[in-house]
Amino acid sequence: MRNPITSIRRNATLRRWFRPFAAAIRGHVAGTSDMLAASLAFFTVLSIAPLLVLAIAVVGTVFGSDATRLRLFADLSTAIGPQAAGAIDQIVQHAVQDEDRWWRVAFGVIVTVWGSTRIFARVQDALNAVWGVRPTKEGGWRIWLRRLLRKRALSFLLVMAVGALLFASMVAESVISVVLAAAQNLPHGAWSSRVVRVSASILAITLMLLPVYRVLPDVELRFRDVWRGALLAAVITTIGAWAMGSYFSSAAAASPGGAAGGVLVLLLWINLVSHVMLFGARFTREWVRAQQGEITPEPDAELVQPLAAAA
Repeated sequence: MRNPITSIRRNATLRRWFRPFAAAIRGHVAGTSDMLAASLAFFTVLSIAPLLVLAIAVVGTVFGSDATRLRLFADLSTAIGPQAAGAIDQIVQHAVQDEDRWWRVAFGVIVTVWGSTRIFARVQDALNAVWGVRPTKEGGWRIWLRRLLRKRALSFLLVMAVGALLFASMVAESVISVVLAAAQNLPHGAWSSRVVRVSASILAITLMLLPVYRVLPDVELRFRDVWRGALLAAVITTIGAWAMGSYFSSAAAASPGGAAGGVLVLLLWINLVSHVMLFGARFTREWVRAQQGEITPEPDAELVQPLAAAA
C-alpha cells in the first residue's frame, strides 16, 4: 500500500521542478534566445582554437600534447561526429604552426589568452541578458576598467578550469576504462558500462557549468541556487550529444561536404549547445524567482526591466 505522505512529498517535488521548467520553456521560446545563441556560436567558433590550444597546453604538460590532442578529438568525434571534430582539429593545428620563432610564440600566447577569455566574456553578456541585469553606467573610467579586468580575470580562471576539467576527465577515463574492462565479464557488464560513461559525462558537464552559472552573471547567487540548472543542461546536452553523434557518424560517409561540411556541422552543434546552456540559465533564474521571490544584482549591476516583464 502506498504511503500517502510519500506521494504528497513526491508530487510537491515534481511541482517545484515543473513550474520553473515550464516558465523557462515559455521564456526561452518567447525571448531573444535565438539571437543570443547565434551570437555565442559565432564567438565560440572564433575563440575555439585559442581556448583548446591553451587547454591542451595545460593538460599536455602531464600527458603530452599529442596524447592530449588525440584524446580530445576522439571524444569530440564521438560527441559531434568525425566531420565537425576534423574541422576543429584543422583549426587547432593551424593555430599551433610556426612555433619555432620566439616572437610568433609570444604573440601567439597573447592572442591565445585574449581569444580564449573572449568567449567567456560573451557568455557573461548572454547570461546577463537572460537574468535581466546589466553593469551600471555610473562610476567613470576607473570603475569601467575595474569591471573589464575583473571580467577578463574571471574568464581566464574559467579557461584554467576547462584545462583542469580536461585533465580530470582524462584521469577519470583511464580509471573508468580499467574498471569497465574488469566489469565486462560480470552480469549486465555492457549495460553497466554505458551507465557509468553516461553518468561520468553528465557529472563532467555539470561541474563545468556550475562556475559558469555561479560566477559569470552579475547576480548574487550561491552554488545551491545553480546546481539544478547545471544538472538539467548537462542531461539535455548528453542526450543531444548522443543523438547528434549517432546521426552525424552514420551520415559522415554519405556526406561529400568535407571541411566545409564539418564547419557547418560544428556551427549547428555549437548553436544547439548554446541554446541548452541558455535554457539552463533561464531555468535557474525561474527557480531563484520561485524560491526567493526576487533577483538581487551585484553591487555594480542593476536590473534592466521589472521581473514581471522579463521574458
